[in-house]
Amino acid sequence: MKKIVKPLLILFVFCLTFALGEFFVPNKTFAEGEATVKTISSATELKEYVEGYGNANQTDNIVLSADIDMADITLNKTIGNEEIAFMGTFDGRGYSISNLTVDVTNDMTQEGAVLENNQYAGLFGSVDGATIRNVALKGEYNLRTGGTIKSYIGALVGKATASTIECVQSTADVVCNSIYDSYVEFGALIGSASNNTQVKNVICRSADGFSLWTFNNKQDKISYFGGMVGVLTNSKIIFSVVEAKYNFTVGEGFIGDISVGGVAGKIEGSNSRLVNIAMQNNFVYLNNALTSIDAVLNVGEIAGEISNPAPISANISNIKYKHNGDIERFGSIGSYTYTDSDNFDMILPTTEKLDDLKLTSGLVPDYFANAGDWHWKEGNWDFEQVWYNDAGTIYLQSFSGKGEFSLEVSRRLLEKGVLTTANEETKLRYGDEAIISFGFAEGMEKYFELSSIKLTNNNQQTKEATIYTVPSLDPEGEVTYEISGFDMWEIRTTSTGFDLIIKQVNRSTSGTYDIATVEKVFTGTMTSRLYSDTDQLVANTIPGYVYTTPNTITNTETDDFEMTYQKKTSIETQIKKDTPNAFVGWYIVGDGEDTLITTSRNYTIVFGEGLFVGDFEIYAKYVDKACEVTFRFDAGIKK
Repeated sequence: MKKIVKPLLILFVFCLTFALGEFFVPNKTFAEGEATVKTISSATELKEYVEGYGNANQTDNIVLSADIDMADITLNKTIGNEEIAFMGTFDGRGYSISNLTVDVTNDMTQEGAVLENNQYAGLFGSVDGATIRNVALKGEYNLRTGGTIKSYIGALVGKATASTIECVQSTADVVCNSIYDSYVEFGALIGSASNNTQVKNVICRSADGFSLWTFNNKQDKISYFGGMVGVLTNSKIIFSVVEAKYNFTVGEGFIGDISVGGVAGKIEGSNSRLVNIAMQNNFVYLNNALTSIDAVLNVGEIAGEISNPAPISANISNIKYKHNGDIERFGSIGSYTYTDSDNFDMILPTTEKLDDLKLTSGLVPDYFANAGDWHWKEGNWDFEQVWYNDAGTIYLQSFSGKGEFSLEVSRRLLEKGVLTTANEETKLRYGDEAIISFGFAEGMEKYFELSSIKLTNNNQQTKEATIYTVPSLDPEGEVTYEISGFDMWEIRTTSTGFDLIIKQVNRSTSGTYDIATVEKVFTGTMTSRLYSDTDQLVANTIPGYVYTTPNTITNTETDDFEMTYQKKTSIETQIKKDTPNAFVGWYIVGDGEDTLITTSRNYTIVFGEGLFVGDFEIYAKYVDKACEVTFRFDAGIKK
């Protein structure tokens, strides 16, 4: 997963436009050398991987490289199961999986009525210590189980244990069809999340929702249905957006327990945490078993049920939701109590809509901008690097512009021969670490050094950082650089030049980059020297004047002037009046021997060419002619 783009030679200005996929470098997505990387780019490859999943695949790093439509394909297995839970990493890289059908009823006994094991339905069946990120779920998901013991059902994961699920966006309509009545933990995204599973930065918004469900079974089973998670046990959901749409009926003869919640069917365990959640649910249901003592229905805006031991009150807080009639926050709360009954621990009904977000200023919509509405311990909604607002709707940056970003190198200085670059293209995905490799043209490091980075990103913000030099302890050592002002950038010196590292590609770090240099300033010193007729230096004697032109001051004996690359400076010398000296030429002082530049009194220095490549000292050479006698004879004497 490591590619390097190498713009060659001197760098003055770069323009990085991360938009639709060109000229950028994904450096790494996973730790290298530890686990097998499985790249999946088609429905056929995904089907083959699921069907072949076994012990050797438990710690795989799975990477998507294309959007995948699973229409007309039925999976009879999942990635991970009760015996071989998936323990690796899955990175969707901003791609989507659509129209998934999972039917695990083939696990039934030969008679088709009794099972001796649990069942798991979803893209992943059972995961333990896994990380799943950056994938979108779309279309219709049909999840079918046939278990009589327990069914764990979720579009993404059936059962998650001690795992991390982040930057996932689901707009899938999930159809759950359990052939035989069983204990069910069903979530639109995850069936069961337990043992410190972390769910963060997730959107779960179904288009049609859970429509026209009817519960008629009489087996006295317990079922939990959640708009995101079926059952949350000592685990955490934070910074997530949920829109659950329920339309169901409980039959008159139903026997059993059902708990239905906007986020979770049930929350249990003192360490469970549900904080900083934006919700927009819609409940339509009919309970025809109200008079039955054998039928229990718990419906809650947040959770259908909180069971004992219940989490502390502050662990379920700072939640905004659209109120549905007389439905309470929780259907059944057990021993759970609010710390602050007036504020209901900041579980706030709102009339604002998640598809009509107002933006007063900056990047953060008003709905999410008020820090007082959200839990201070978890921080604020990150619209710099995680979320973004488009036409009044909240989205994850993982899927911005189909998840692709690109780099473009400016041609402003290419035409001047200052910068050369290889015009190749490399697609980037959200979250990649990117490297731009570049170097100075041969010899140009003598005259320039890196100075600053300015970014105008896709959020129309400007970010600036200073590049400063780190002197070498060795006077002959190479200059190195560091960046101050933005922690998403880093610069490293390499054997061929430099690497500019963008630690994470997102909307905040994408846009137009100007990486600038400054000219190094050198000093030129000039004077005049007098030599005898035997070419010996006459000490303490200044025979002429030296100056730059044009200049109104022409009687200076010595002069210092600044030089930068390609700067032109004209110099001139004049002999002092009433002296018997003669001009010989301009010389540059060298190591051991001085070099004649010109015999003309006037000369134009072009810095960076010829002998002028660093600090230099030049002098106008004069020769003492005091011992020479010149006779002139007029015409009469000649006669």
